[in-house]
Amino acid sequence: MNKIFIICNKDKETERLKNLEKIIDNSKIDRNNIDFFCKYWSDDIKKNKNKDNLTEYDNNIFQNLNNAEISLFINHIEILKKIKNDYNSGYFLILESDIFVYPDMEFNYKKINEICDNSNKLDKWDIINIGGSCTDIFGSQGYPKSKPIVNKKDKYYKEDRLICIEALIWNYNSICKFLDLFEKYNLKNNNQITEPIDVILDNLCQSKDLNLYWKIPCLCKQGSGVHFSSWLR
Repeated sequence: MNKIFIICNKDKETERLKNLEKIIDNSKIDRNNIDFFCKYWSDDIKKNKNKDNLTEYDNNIFQNLNNAEISLFINHIEILKKIKNDYNSGYFLILESDIFVYPDMEFNYKKINEICDNSNKLDKWDIINIGGSCTDIFGSQGYPKSKPIVNKKDKYYKEDRLICIEALIWNYNSICKFLDLFEKYNLKNNNQITEPIDVILDNLCQSKDLNLYWKIPCLCKQGSGVHFSSWLR
């Protein structure tokens, strides 16, 4: 794993930061390999809204998204752009601030690197979804729908939608690929963004432009609505 990025405003999300610090300590991950990242917070979006209740960013206009959804969207994109500019290969984990690790979950340095080392068994993978917040919900809809790729106790399923977006492993080439697809998305939609980042990723997986794999059992889950207040609601 070349770098782990955590979308977190250390000043605004003190409760979540305390939990993240505990997760990092328990994981034995080198802190030099972790970047806390927050280019935009929801308050920053609010300050830049115009009279039509639209927010412009990088020639984009956001519609039908709340401030928290917009800031989260921008932070994901900015991390991906940073990786593209600062690296030329490698594996990268992007975490959201509300991840929560339960006692039976293997969120640690050894396990994360094992997933990366074994990723060559996943045909043309772009994203490995290691979070599992909606596993039970999607289970009632017939997911996972693919046959598992088994590696010891782990199972990987190639699926057409994210389990959730709180913990995604990307490779460098897939990041470049997604940013190109995102640029085409913008041109097609006249730079108007009306969907959250996870919906856009789902659409790209459903159209087979991105290859997504679920990792089960998951390494973490989303803590919003259970352990933390949700910023998106």
